[in-house]
Amino acid sequence: MSVEFRPLNNIGAEVVGLDLTAPVSDSVKADVYAAWLDYGVLLFREMGTDADAQVALTEWFGDLLDNEDNYALKSLSVEGTKQIIEVSRGGKPMSPSYFIDGKLTAGFLFWHQDLVYTPEICKGSLLRMVQIPEEGGQTGWVDTAKAYDALSDEMKARIDGMELRHCLRTDLNGVPFGLPKSLREATMEEAPYDKPSFPALPHVVHPLVQLHPETGRKSLGISPLGIVGILGLPKDESDALLKELVEFTLRPEFMLIHEWTVNDMIVWDNRRTIHSVLGYPYGQQRVAHRTTLSGKVNSGRLYQEAVDA
Repeated sequence: MSVEFRPLNNIGAEVVGLDLTAPVSDSVKADVYAAWLDYGVLLFREMGTDADAQVALTEWFGDLLDNEDNYALKSLSVEGTKQIIEVSRGGKPMSPSYFIDGKLTAGFLFWHQDLVYTPEICKGSLLRMVQIPEEGGQTGWVDTAKAYDALSDEMKARIDGMELRHCLRTDLNGVPFGLPKSLREATMEEAPYDKPSFPALPHVVHPLVQLHPETGRKSLGISPLGIVGILGLPKDESDALLKELVEFTLRPEFMLIHEWTVNDMIVWDNRRTIHSVLGYPYGQQRVAHRTTLSGKVNSGRLYQEAVDA
């Protein structure tokens, strides 16, 4: 079996020539893993025929996270499984909808790094598209290692050693930087949704510059959805620096926007990327299933106000 990796726009690559219905050698799996470390995002176009194929492919990249072991993922588990969560689904949305440029948009999820609201960031995730809406529903990824590499030497020196405070936000209230200016949250009457139950979690602290445990590459630890502030800086100075870094990180040259086809699977290295769901018209359906890699990056700690404030 001959496998090829075709670069996508700006970041990531598509895996071509792979047949998941046939036996795959360990050497091919090793090549795929090496490409994943190199590109950060891999697309397996229309190969995700079912949940078994998704779980089997995820295992090429490491051990799967058991959703029962994570308080935030447990409530999102697909019925009958412990390793697959439903991040968007048919029926009512699971999160607020928003008016963006006057259009009522469901499923909009702002840029974030998975599990950055815990002390241990997960290794990566794999998303399989089950159903696509008639319009929209794209997912975007940003290569934060590529963004870090593009920083000026002066900025790299400035942010070296800084720590960033994060929280779990289940909606966009309080997100300080990067949101579309026209965005307005719809009321429950305008756009009903089924709100998952999440516990109140303590804030956490991670390095602003993250070090990849396998490649040694540095990346920007920017997860705009849950940003609170930089430790040790006055709020105005922290806000100004974070605004600049968020705007820099979200430049198009560091970004991949994927137009989904049913059964597409994409696996990303969570240690060097952030991602976002761009949303789709309210009332349409989008169903996506995610598996999570449990290899943890123990870079963070719980925020302690008496120590860190």
